[in-house]
Amino acid sequence: DDDDDDDDDDDDDEWSEMFQLLQDYEEENEHSNPDPSVTYKGRPLGAWAAKQRRRHKLLAQIGFKWDAKFPVKKEEPPVAIQEVPVVAATPVVEDPVVEEAPPAEEPEDSDTAEWNAMVKILKAFKDEMGHANPHPREFYQGKKLGSWISLQRAAFKDGEVSNERADELRQIGFVWDTDAVKTGAGTTIDNGDEESKGKEWDVMYELLKAYRDEKKHVYPHQKEVYRGKNLGFWVSNQRSAYKQRESGKLDPSSTKMSDERVAKLNELGFVWSLGNIGKKGAKNSGAGDDCGKDWMAMFELLKIYQREFEHVSPHQKESYRGKNLGLWVSNQRASYRQRERGQLKVSSLAMSDNRIAKLNEIKFVWNPIDHKRINKNATISKPSDTSSSPRNGFSGENAGVYGCGKEWEGMYELLKDYKSIHGHASPHQKETFRLKNLGLWVSNQRASYRQRERGQLKASSVAMSDQRIFKLNEIDFVWNAAAIKRKRKSDVLEKEE
Repeated sequence: DDDDDDDDDDDDDEWSEMFQLLQDYEEENEHSNPDPSVTYKGRPLGAWAAKQRRRHKLLAQIGFKWDAKFPVKKEEPPVAIQEVPVVAATPVVEDPVVEEAPPAEEPEDSDTAEWNAMVKILKAFKDEMGHANPHPREFYQGKKLGSWISLQRAAFKDGEVSNERADELRQIGFVWDTDAVKTGAGTTIDNGDEESKGKEWDVMYELLKAYRDEKKHVYPHQKEVYRGKNLGFWVSNQRSAYKQRESGKLDPSSTKMSDERVAKLNELGFVWSLGNIGKKGAKNSGAGDDCGKDWMAMFELLKIYQREFEHVSPHQKESYRGKNLGLWVSNQRASYRQRERGQLKVSSLAMSDNRIAKLNEIKFVWNPIDHKRINKNATISKPSDTSSSPRNGFSGENAGVYGCGKEWEGMYELLKDYKSIHGHASPHQKETFRLKNLGLWVSNQRASYRQRERGQLKASSVAMSDQRIFKLNEIDFVWNAAAIKRKRKSDVLEKEE
């Protein structure tokens, strides 16, 4: 039976992940109806959506009701009591009055217990991140906080959340209206007061200026949060409003995107179309005309991808911000190979010296196979080797995701901070901490350790050296993830008892 329960949990997790993926698809493509053949972020999203429709039809055929109300059992009418003649009774000595003990508090039901636990986690999230509106795919303290938030919003729309619970979340800064979240305000501002809307726009505009001064650009990712505000959503909404204005769907005099607002955003170098990101970059980057506007747009997109994921090697079929970035990266490697074999002239626009130089600046990986091999065989014996290969575009000390040396130490210190807050050094594999994929990093350390134990990795390898093992042991690092799962399961059973 326990195995069956685990299978059910796995199914629920899989469904939630695909549902969150569909939400991402809808945000990116402005509809939630992918073709059955569509693969999104490496997952068969179109086939999954088609499967949900088939299930819905089957339930409809048998008259299934989504909002069914179950009948309440009627109370039996009270039994009539016959009057009995009063008979004089002998006096009775009354017993001393004993005060009744107050009724014991009823234990929390599972739903209430889960609610209270998730609210507590949401409060902790707000204390750390500065807002209470996590992304739908957010993991926090080992829990799918973002998924839980999405379920609450769906239930709220269906009228299935009590006023008490709704107010409880509002008090900690949670926003029930997803449109209000997307404005970046963090509070509902659609109150009909044009003046307050104008003030809110000015606040976000000033925030974008601060972002530009710090990041040196004005195109944050759509889901990027900056200083506790959803700045990326706000920027995306400005582009949408501008498109409506250009297409005639929005009057130029509308305060939503007035001439004044267009002028103010232009002063910041605002990019109205993601496809035009490279235009300004090409002018200021020192690149020649041979790079081309389309190529520069994709190059700038790859730089944004690098800032978010800390590498420049998306999967070949990976799309990013509506562009086939993975395919573009693959094409750059193919053009480079053609040039190396003499099948492409050095002067060819497809892979010019300028393009090679620009890609090398962001540590572009020309040969992913060589990249993996060098990372695997890197050793401590050459810690001072910082020679870089123009073909692979990375140096010895900082090679690879999270690299060797400084990057590893940075993640190690982050894990120490995590432990000081949570009391353990075992974040969930998908858990992020301070905007870093700490859970994935921890999982990679265990994988390297297993390879070393099996003899697949030399003891001198920098991937898992004696020094790293010693440092991780100092913070009570758990090398066996299965042991953690058993402990967590036993802790749950103890609480239930």
